[in-house]
Amino acid sequence: MYSLYYRRLLKTGQISIPKEVEDELNIMEGQFLSLYREGNRIVIVKQHSNSTLNQCIYSYRKISLPIELRRLTGFTCGMLLALNYCKNEQKILIQAHG
Repeated sequence: MYSLYYRRLLKTGQISIPKEVEDELNIMEGQFLSLYREGNRIVIVKQHSNSTLNQCIYSYRKISLPIELRRLTGFTCGMLLALNYCKNEQKILIQAHG
């Protein structure tokens, strides 16, 4: 089952992750996360078999979305994004709201 949150993309290209998501997915401060594009959304996973994927460090409850992924998905600063997560699949899905 997915849970839905809304977040704005900051000028720095970061998006904040709700504490509930951090706890449910057991994401730790300083942990590397993998990111990839799937259609018009960005998928964030804790571990992925493909080591060539973009990676970011989870810091202060925020994730920096790489500029190339933001350009491919059309995400711009200040844009309202829908953040879905699923504990069973251990991934976060981010897409434009609306």
